[in-house]
Amino acid sequence: KGETMPGVAAYEDTQAMLQTLQEEGKIRAVGVSNFGPTDLARWCATGPCVSNQIGYNMVFRAPEFNVIPACRNHQVGVMAYMPLMQGLLSGRYETAEEVPLMRRRTRHFSGEREGTRHGEEGHEDLLFETLAVLKSVSEAIEIPMATLALTWLLAQPNVSTVVVGARKRSQVQANLRAAQLDIGPAGIAQLNDISAHLKTAMGRNADLWQGETTCRVC
Repeated sequence: KGETMPGVAAYEDTQAMLQTLQEEGKIRAVGVSNFGPTDLARWCATGPCVSNQIGYNMVFRAPEFNVIPACRNHQVGVMAYMPLMQGLLSGRYETAEEVPLMRRRTRHFSGEREGTRHGEEGHEDLLFETLAVLKSVSEAIEIPMATLALTWLLAQPNVSTVVVGARKRSQVQANLRAAQLDIGPAGIAQLNDISAHLKTAMGRNADLWQGETTCRVC
């Protein structure tokens, strides 16, 4: 067989079972979730993979460092979940204290806040500074902030689909508008620039909830 990559054997049985289900017509395709470069390489060594579902949005761009390039290398599409970062990109919240407690556990927020487990200082000031600028841009061009965030995400390389939710008819319509909207390369570049400092500050760790030493997206 030649050299076997460490950890590949752990995926072989699961991959075989999924391929059987696909052959039986019970599933259309095989995908994974929250796989970083190492796990993705091990998985792809055992069989096909069409998608990797990861947390990715305009204020959490850590996957751009390592995860998305790995997906591109293995010809795996990105299925982006949490596209509005739990409502932060809707423009609803202006301070950390306004955000519901259960939504203040990501690495954006201080590790001293209740429920967090990443043990980091967080980036609260930079986060809300970034959100304020994004909101001002959305108001200036008269496009809802949530729509703009989805449009940006859909325009990113390797993003095959975005996992969105809606409770109201108006939200469904807004999601559809985002899929049809084209703000052009200059618009995308401007949004990239606005969120660049936060991207740099949060770094390469693509785990939203765990710190660098306990990162699970590896």
